[in-house]
Amino acid sequence: MRLRLKVLTGLVLTMLCFGIAGCDRYYADSEKRTPGEVADDTTIATAIKTRLIRGQATHGWRLNVDVNRGVVSLTGFVQSQAERMAALDIARRTKGVVEVRDNLTIVTSGSLPPATEASEPVGAPAEAQRPDA
Repeated sequence: MRLRLKVLTGLVLTMLCFGIAGCDRYYADSEKRTPGEVADDTTIATAIKTRLIRGQATHGWRLNVDVNRGVVSLTGFVQSQAERMAALDIARRTKGVVEVRDNLTIVTSGSLPPATEASEPVGAPAEAQRPDA
């Protein structure tokens, strides 16, 4: 009985040591995000995209929102400087945002490209993503 307990204790301690060593390597790599950071970034992106789509001053369907550790990158096409500023303001006022990077392009309404799958709502089923579908 004592031998089984010693073996079991040894196995548990070995597994614990390997687990701690693995976590140390994971967090030491600055390029990888923790599961909590991924969840936070997803929450931020969803909040911004929702506000952009619902906003009177923005056409959220044509804007892409990427977030990495609270740094938001807005990419896409807007019809005016006012729409650009409204989108940037929405992103800046969102809880958890550290910085906003402006990759927006102003185009005239006649040359505005159609919405693409990359700028569709996060998590929506493929058949429900396009408002004209």
